[in-house]
Amino acid sequence: MVLACVFFLPAPLFGQALPAASASTPGAFVPSAHEKASIGEVAVPLAFAAALLEDRHIDEIVRAHRSHQGDRLANALDPLGRAQYILPLLAGSYLVSLGAHRHDDAHSILRIGIAYLAADAVEAMLKPAVGRHRPDSTERPFLFHPFKNDEQWHSFPSAHATHAFALANAISIETDSRWLHVALFSTAALVAAQRIYVGAHWSSDVIASAFLAVDASRIAERFARRRLH
Repeated sequence: MVLACVFFLPAPLFGQALPAASASTPGAFVPSAHEKASIGEVAVPLAFAAALLEDRHIDEIVRAHRSHQGDRLANALDPLGRAQYILPLLAGSYLVSLGAHRHDDAHSILRIGIAYLAADAVEAMLKPAVGRHRPDSTERPFLFHPFKNDEQWHSFPSAHATHAFALANAISIETDSRWLHVALFSTAALVAAQRIYVGAHWSSDVIASAFLAVDASRIAERFARRRLH
């Protein structure tokens, strides 16, 4: 039940990224900006608290239900959260746009890159500082050793979840396609779930990482938008 939160955790965030339903649609409910913010303020701590309480049980369930098909899907999703694939793609898209004299697109890609790098920087600073142990056979989710230079103690934040959600949010801000936004956040949620599936992170790690990534990328994108026209 709690694992389902990973797939639906973008919902409170869509309030800022997705265009509202048309007010002319009969019976349509269009929440105000204040109502959207209130929903997010409640959903975020509840989702994280639920995951934190169930980290051990979720990890046990996932370990017991791994399959060959699941492993193949996890391997296919893995590159979507890795910087060595994301950064060349952003850089290449930026250069192609410049070469084609599509300066608006180039500026948009640059803002997306800045938002992504800002979220990545937050993740890189927090990971060693928090020092949370990754899931293992001991099933102890509350082991911490801050500033330990060992990958086993770098469970929070999740780099994959941070990268995927930072990109999803930044691209959503730059575009106005509702279906693209849904596809981006759904893919990011799958990348986050993959980190739980392979035993690299606790469920609370990826949920908190997703919200941190969205906040960091939103702030950075707004900062870049004021300076890049």
